[in-house]
Amino acid sequence: MEQAPPTIDSPSPALKLLAVGGLLGALALALAWHDLLPGGYRMRTQFEPDTVRSLRETELHALHRLEEFSRSNASVPADATLFVGSSTIERFPLEETFPGKPCINRGIDNADLGLLLGTLEASMPRQRLRAAVLYCGSADLHADKPVAEILLGVRQLVQRLRLMQGTNLPVTLIGVMPARDTSAERAERLRALDRGMMEITRDLGLSYVPTLRAPLVDGDLRLNPSLSADDRHLSPAGYSILARWLVEDGGEAGRGLAR
Repeated sequence: MEQAPPTIDSPSPALKLLAVGGLLGALALALAWHDLLPGGYRMRTQFEPDTVRSLRETELHALHRLEEFSRSNASVPADATLFVGSSTIERFPLEETFPGKPCINRGIDNADLGLLLGTLEASMPRQRLRAAVLYCGSADLHADKPVAEILLGVRQLVQRLRLMQGTNLPVTLIGVMPARDTSAERAERLRALDRGMMEITRDLGLSYVPTLRAPLVDGDLRLNPSLSADDRHLSPAGYSILARWLVEDGGEAGRGLAR
């Protein structure tokens, strides 16, 4: 007798097998997503928004940097100059730029002020510092945080640093630099941030190195392509200019870096 075709209420054996396979596949995906099976991190990155992926990468890089800080903190000599900040500090060729001067690079790529505040204690060496140089607020500005919020974070970072190292610690702020493609709106916020940082230096007795000037920056507040490695970061020639400005305008911290 001829067999009746399968109905929706009675799925065929092949469909049953596919359904079981689908459930098993979904279970495997769920386990991997929560790192109970291999491949979860790679899978999550395929679905995460760019902002979430960028934050995850920043946090992972910060962990690697903190491990490096921990390994080197005990060997830092006394009276060194501490450099704290985002990628502009991490990429700063301190040994080549200030030969013979003990400098500590505690830059963390893409670090905003919240991350810098949270990692400041782990960045401190065991020995007392001679001075500190800060480049902060750039990541916050590019994330479109309000200028007033950025300036509050800068004050908090300086104050916490001095709580750890003493109120007489010479501190120099480096002004936030623009990108190559700075918009008119971003340029206005940069000017406001620059004015606010100069006010902080007066209030807290810091030194300030302004960066919104030639040759690093043009009249429209765009980073000079011939002195930058990419949209936001300086080339070796750009760092040479920044280092000269730091020595000339960086107060006690800058004078200690002079050859």
